Amino acid sequence: MSVRAWLITGLALATLGCGDDPPKSRPKAAEKGAEKKAAEKKAGAEADGKAAEGAKGADGKGAAPPAYTWTETPTFEGIPAAPVGGMVNGAPFGVVTVLIEPGLKGWKIAFHDQALKRPTGLIVGSHHLDLHLQGDTPAAGSKYEKKMSFGGGYWQVPKPGDTGGGATSWNASNAYVLEFTQWDVKPYDTEGPVFQEGGTASGRVAVNYKGSGDFQNSWMAGTFENATVRYMGKPYWVKQAEKAAPADAGAAKPADAKPADAPK
Repeated sequence: MSVRAWLITGLALATLGCGDDPPKSRPKAAEKGAEKKAAEKKAGAEADGKAAEGAKGADGKGAAPPAYTWTETPTFEGIPAAPVGGMVNGAPFGVVTVLIEPGLKGWKIAFHDQALKRPTGLIVGSHHLDLHLQGDTPAAGSKYEKKMSFGGGYWQVPKPGDTGGGATSWNASNAYVLEFTQWDVKPYDTEGPVFQEGGTASGRVAVNYKGSGDFQNSWMAGTFENATVRYMGKPYWVKQAEKAAPADAGAAKPADAKPADAPK
């Protein structure tokens, strides 16, 4: 075979070999691109997770406690302009739900660390701070002040030293200031169901509990918006009116008076 034939044959074989061998640089570039996208996705997910945890607060529920210093004499000026939260026995207390409803006498407001599924539902197993308010039905601008003294509510808190999730009702000396900045609530409908949704309310509060024994000085402070106002049964004023009604039962009635349950 001539030299020219050898050259033609070698060139043909080289051309066929190049066609059979896939380019090695492209898969590496694709792999690097995929790895980069995966890393970016993972970093983004981790950042989102950290942001979500930060929004929930140190205990994973509610907003992180605002900047506040415990005091025996809370003031309206000292209420932080931040979502309500607190510290109980040295641990964060995240407020998730605020409920307002009539009590046995006057109204009461409760700050829970768990969510409410429906306006007239129950929150089972939550830790909560309950304040019993004195006076008539609140309105926008209503203010309440309590000097350091025993009673006026209680704080359902984690039991000190109990790692099993136990809770206890903490009754201690406390002082607070509370103001309702918005009150959009309809009256109780005596013709409606027993449990009724009343409306919403907003406000600000600062509560200070005095520690003793196994309990440390604790507090809760900040603002709340669109808290659920509800009637979990007949309000005390309706019951009082019904109780007073029999006193008039013996009064003389017109001869043509119809029984109370007679159809109209």
